[in-house]
Amino acid sequence: MDKSRFKVAIGALGFLACALASPVFAKTYTFTNAGPAFPITIPDGWKVSPSKSGIEVATPDSEIIFWVQGLAPEKVDAAMDEYIAYFKGQGVTTSEQIEKTTETVNGVSVLDMNVPAKWKGAPTVVRFFMVGVRPGVNKVVLLGYWASPEADKARSAEMGQILTDIARP
Repeated sequence: MDKSRFKVAIGALGFLACALASPVFAKTYTFTNAGPAFPITIPDGWKVSPSKSGIEVATPDSEIIFWVQGLAPEKVDAAMDEYIAYFKGQGVTTSEQIEKTTETVNGVSVLDMNVPAKWKGAPTVVRFFMVGVRPGVNKVVLLGYWASPEADKARSAEMGQILTDIARP
């Protein structure tokens, strides 16, 4: 094999390795509940259902469930109370101590609220992400999230991409 064909073959193998290591995204959902519409790309096989102010998404094994809502800022506390009530109804116990951090995604400030929680006596992951008021509208984007620790770790690349889609200037 000559050098140029060898380089092409190595390049193709490198591309294939990167493609196989990357999450597979298949569906793009156009989110319209928070002002100007924007796409959220959902991995192949994940279930998407409409909810009263957004969407509900679950992995094929339901080890991760999350909701994306567009809400007026004054309705965020009530929405979070609804989430916590839902989690408690599913047997999740939560701590009153919410760990809050702010991170920047796509140049947009995102409030990350980690709620220490247990389900059936074992740790579980309950989090909320809130993207600030969207330009031109009085709405924030709130993502409520519940996952097993294993799925949270295994699907971090996919969830990172989804959060990147949601955090739009």
